[in-house]
Amino acid sequence: MAQSQDLISARLRKEARERLVGWTLNEIGDLFHAEGFSADTNFDPACGGARRGYVEQFYVKVDWTAWEDCRRMLRVFEALLDSAERATGDDDCGWRDTFVALLARDGFERDRLGRLRARWETLTAPSLAALADESSIPVLLARMWDNIEDHPDAAIGAAKEAIEATAKHVLNTRHEELTGNEAVPELVSRTMKALDVHATSVAPEKKGADTIRRVLGGLSQAALGVNDLRNSYGSGHGRPSRTSGLSPRHARLAAQSADAWVRFVLDTLQRDMAA
Repeated sequence: MAQSQDLISARLRKEARERLVGWTLNEIGDLFHAEGFSADTNFDPACGGARRGYVEQFYVKVDWTAWEDCRRMLRVFEALLDSAERATGDDDCGWRDTFVALLARDGFERDRLGRLRARWETLTAPSLAALADESSIPVLLARMWDNIEDHPDAAIGAAKEAIEATAKHVLNTRHEELTGNEAVPELVSRTMKALDVHATSVAPEKKGADTIRRVLGGLSQAALGVNDLRNSYGSGHGRPSRTSGLSPRHARLAAQSADAWVRFVLDTLQRDMAA
């Protein structure tokens, strides 16, 4: 099983805790209780102040490696940001900018409605957690997400590699022979067929067969599109200069496409193995 690590950094947690120093104990309790958290009142944290200590009593019961716990904690952080936006002081604006920057470093983005989303949510999926420690797939996905803003060509390259590594993992698991010379289009097609989720695998009499075929075909085309994008713009070809015209939005499109294909394929494989 892949090694677990905290999904929300200690620095980000501390920044949230320090913001709560200005809240009352009742307000802090209401904030955490609203998201289903409870405090360990027997825990005596090594930090000064009743408010800091109260926050740490909630923190100590959080599994920072578990996505469900962290998803609820993100809703706590959303409330903190909402509160800071309602305030008008310079300190409030400064804290909000710092907190948003720390969230971005941890891989979280705020959408137009103020909700916090993880760029790398697939990395916490059970199907990835079940991979062997030596698997390259989580590493490639993390590299993909981490490079979107500053190195979009590297992100696109990692997206293609994640698709390729996932396909080989599935085919190896299914004991299908690989020569090492297979191109990505062949790997994608063989993987979808091995899992019985290729568009041509859908029985005509199945309810919504045409729609299912279009969706599965579109998913395959998305994976192939990432491969084509990498050939034109991504890293890995020893180009002497960076490709012009490439922006984070292109890398984000490639990452989201690769993420969708990898997640669906690994989830399908895990379902089949559990059956």
